[in-house]
Amino acid sequence: MLRRRPDLCVLLIPEGPDRERVHEALQRAAQWVGGVPVQTPHVTVAYLYDVTPDGQAAYARCIAPLAQATPPMPVTATDVITQGPLLGGSPVIMFAVQRTPALEALYDGLADAARHMNLLCNPGPDYRQGGCGEPRPVSAAAWVPHLTALEDVPGAPADLAPLLRPLAPDLGFCARSLWLSHRNQDGEWELGQRLALTPSRSAIVGGSDAHIRTAGHPARAG
Repeated sequence: MLRRRPDLCVLLIPEGPDRERVHEALQRAAQWVGGVPVQTPHVTVAYLYDVTPDGQAAYARCIAPLAQATPPMPVTATDVITQGPLLGGSPVIMFAVQRTPALEALYDGLADAARHMNLLCNPGPDYRQGGCGEPRPVSAAAWVPHLTALEDVPGAPADLAPLLRPLAPDLGFCARSLWLSHRNQDGEWELGQRLALTPSRSAIVGGSDAHIRTAGHPARAG
């Protein structure tokens, strides 16, 4: 079966001093166990499929109120996750990210916006692997938030987890923005629009976008 690839992702990315610290930690990881540090460390909060360029711009406008109503949130790396080859490549090493109510609410809010626009968001593994059944979205409760650390890891990644576990505290950061990443004409990922999170819990979502749940502040009907 041909693996399906998303067209648009929403990411949390370390910025400023956090970015420098995370990159330094990944460089140390690569020195210890081999592999290649990811170019842009991130936590993916939404995968969207079959999205046109116009649809990508419309989705960015749709989730703008969500970003405005969501305060910056801590992203805490916890334990090491190892995974076999991705898309025929070499094994990767990821770090699990602590699940928080704010992170789950953001995941749900982004999925709500996609459903409002009839876009496919966060389908399950059967669909991603090319299955023919009806795509079933992964719920926030079943989602495994993670930060990919190393790609092209030689050997058996599971054996390397104890060596890398001490790096987890250095991979945490404060998420201050939602970043949209899309595939270009060559099929490569490009960072696009940045939507700043608002450092205030008093923002109110209204108007035509009031259906979107906000992180920590579900929008109420009526």
